[in-house]
Amino acid sequence: QDQTLHQRPLTARSGRGDLEEVYRRALLRGESHYFNLRWQEFTPAAKAILRRQLEAMLGRESSHLPSPDGLTRREAAVLTDNGALGREGWMIDSPFLDWMGENSDVVHEPEQD
Repeated sequence: QDQTLHQRPLTARSGRGDLEEVYRRALLRGESHYFNLRWQEFTPAAKAILRRQLEAMLGRESSHLPSPDGLTRREAAVLTDNGALGREGWMIDSPFLDWMGENSDVVHEPEQD
């Protein structure tokens, strides 16, 4: 029987590629309301800063945001107030960062007044 990845259960024998595809399709590209709601919680100022940081990350072909040491005091304060930055650095975990990269249409959506 020819089953699609969506129909085929993951097992101990499933390859990393299978798991990666399920992760990308279900969590990042699918109806992931959690990440969308989290993005919407950021203020417009925080979103603008995060967009610039995300663009810098993608421009370097990296999977990590640039060091927060390059932020201005105001930018750091905005991101701290929005829960994106803490004393130890970025508070954005890898799945949320991956979601931002996969959903640039949402991330770059103009702000509604």
